[in-house]
Amino acid sequence: MLRKLISIFATLSLSLPVAAQTYLTTKCSQFEHPEFQINVSSRAIPPVDIEWFLAVLENMVISGERFKAGETIQVGWMLLMLSEGDKGALKVTEPDMKSVPIKFVDSLDSTIKHLRAQKDSVESVLPADELAFSSLTQSVVVHVNYKKSRRILLERAKPQDHDSGWWMSDLDDANGSNDPKNFAKISLYQLGVDRPDLIKFLAFPPGSQIIIDRKVFVLKDGQELVIKANSFLDRLNGNQAAQ
Repeated sequence: MLRKLISIFATLSLSLPVAAQTYLTTKCSQFEHPEFQINVSSRAIPPVDIEWFLAVLENMVISGERFKAGETIQVGWMLLMLSEGDKGALKVTEPDMKSVPIKFVDSLDSTIKHLRAQKDSVESVLPADELAFSSLTQSVVVHVNYKKSRRILLERAKPQDHDSGWWMSDLDDANGSNDPKNFAKISLYQLGVDRPDLIKFLAFPPGSQIIIDRKVFVLKDGQELVIKANSFLDRLNGNQAAQ
């Protein structure tokens, strides 16, 4: 399913934004399954990304998966909740990215934006098939100063069960980084709530290192990767340099 998700998403390009409205899948009923209903509130989300998300849901059903209200599904790094929608449809809701514990809201804005940002970040230096989504329910090890750290090292080891493999260090605390007491394990969801600016990096594969020091630098297996010209990270670095 992940390869299919990447393959569909890799063919998409950005387009003009759309007005907020409700969208429905159209192919699920052919397989005696309820259609899915999603709500997109942000005008910054392009139509092509909405179409992609609907296609992912339809492909899940076409491949034989079945869903009902009250269940959760994962798309990308996001955990989504299904509830009863209009006219028998299944409404897809997402975490509000504010509340702890998770509170689900009638929106897919964050899910689609995060998928786009994570895809574009990885593809700035690697092929699309290198995307390796974590789950926001998995854990991450963070430095105690993680909420306010500005010079950051993100490293990813091989995930194990509920451990995403991610480790976040504070580059301004070089000495303290050798003390285990200066680190704690939290959920990736908690990290996303406290540091939404880091969500874009959470689909890099194991062996990746992301250094954030005014600009973004990416290493894979110890080798620095070239950021492609005019890519998402290239533009991000350009914006940082202009500040």
